[in-house]
Amino acid sequence: MFRGTMLHEALSSVSWQIHLLPPELNVLAHCVVALSASISVDYAIIGPGSKPASLSDRSVFSRGADLREYGIRRAPMYRALCAEALRLAFEVGVAFEPSEHNAVSCFILQFIENEKQARSRPFGMAYLSHVRAICESWVDIPDDTGLWAAYLLMEVMETTQRRQPVSVSHHDQLLITGGEPLSLQNLCVLSRGALQERKEREQLLMFAIMGPYVFHVTRVARQLYEEITGDFARRHPLKEGSMAEVTSSLTQLHSIWSFIFEHDEPETHPGDAFFCLSPDQRDRHLNIRACAFLMTFSRATLVLALHRELVRRAAITISPPSSTGHGTGAALADLWASERLTLLRRQVKDMADATLLEVARALRSMPSLPHIAHSQRDAVIAWAEFCLDEADATGSVLPVRAATMETISSALKLVGYSWQLPLGLVERLDAYVDTHRQLIPPFPEDSMFVDMFPEPLDNDWMSMFTMPLGSELFAQSQS
Repeated sequence: MFRGTMLHEALSSVSWQIHLLPPELNVLAHCVVALSASISVDYAIIGPGSKPASLSDRSVFSRGADLREYGIRRAPMYRALCAEALRLAFEVGVAFEPSEHNAVSCFILQFIENEKQARSRPFGMAYLSHVRAICESWVDIPDDTGLWAAYLLMEVMETTQRRQPVSVSHHDQLLITGGEPLSLQNLCVLSRGALQERKEREQLLMFAIMGPYVFHVTRVARQLYEEITGDFARRHPLKEGSMAEVTSSLTQLHSIWSFIFEHDEPETHPGDAFFCLSPDQRDRHLNIRACAFLMTFSRATLVLALHRELVRRAAITISPPSSTGHGTGAALADLWASERLTLLRRQVKDMADATLLEVARALRSMPSLPHIAHSQRDAVIAWAEFCLDEADATGSVLPVRAATMETISSALKLVGYSWQLPLGLVERLDAYVDTHRQLIPPFPEDSMFVDMFPEPLDNDWMSMFTMPLGSELFAQSQS
């Protein structure tokens, strides 16, 4: 969204006296400071006690580490810095004047405000308004439109998780990308061809597909809210046509993911080998992991939202009387609708179970800790709750599900480095995991527990929200 070096240069020009920056940059700097406090190792942030020597301290950031203590210790200072950033934002009025600096500030401020679980998203709306104004001023479509589309997708994923209106319109998407992408059906055909190509070609195809994939996930999220999960849709019976379209789109999105990351011959071309790092192409592989992470979690967010809605509808559906041949036409219609809802719920439940395995795999091959702690924190918590709902309903779990729950538990223990987690969430997961502990295989060596802070994120955490190194591969694929 913006070059991190720009803020660095501005601060250098005023001898790192943040209050001497121009008002808009001053707000942006405070936003960056506040959000960076969620990962800082400084005593001023996390308080007295043990601390990592750096973000590369493997004695702290190790396999199986439980880092929740740091999230608890940093919470008071983090919230104080967030409050100061918000105060300055209101004082300067960054929500009212469109600019790239203000767009980034609003993006970060909305992320900060998400912790409050509010129904409104004032800074999110301001961010989108600024993006529209910026895009309308473009004479030519820039090369980095794919990155802008990805940031819009992050906003859409957040609203989908919270069952809030999707503010990104179809026009917004066209304004950024410059036109309609390939249809999902054509994307599936294109992806299938990757199975016949060499691995290097396959990676390039993934970058080319990212733009259309992000476009369609955003489109499906909007349709999901407007026709199935939204407040207006909830006032009416479930539309069969909408369900068919959304589930078909989710299936096609999964097919695209599978064609790229799954293979019929794992012995000769294992799927996880797609993420193996090579010293001479480290930046590219980090971008591959980032793309895979986004592709997995974006679709997973839609699947879980659909599953939750069907569970809710099933819970409030009044069971119609059993048909004995004397029922009225209305009663028979209610019976058919109830049976149909049960079938749809079972189908989507199966889809969610399969998606959960992909989420666990994405966590084991995530590009860096900031990706999970900041861009997908709520999603990981939501999938943890999904696991617990299923486990509590049956009273036990199978070994395969226990292994998945261990992955999610371990991921949450990393998330706890930055944030306080719902009370008892990890302990409940671990209680089920312990019943099958001896049957759970160890994590692969390239998992998140070995390489949590790979370059270029070791000493530049904010690159998670700025133009990443090597991003030209992603950006050029959208042009």
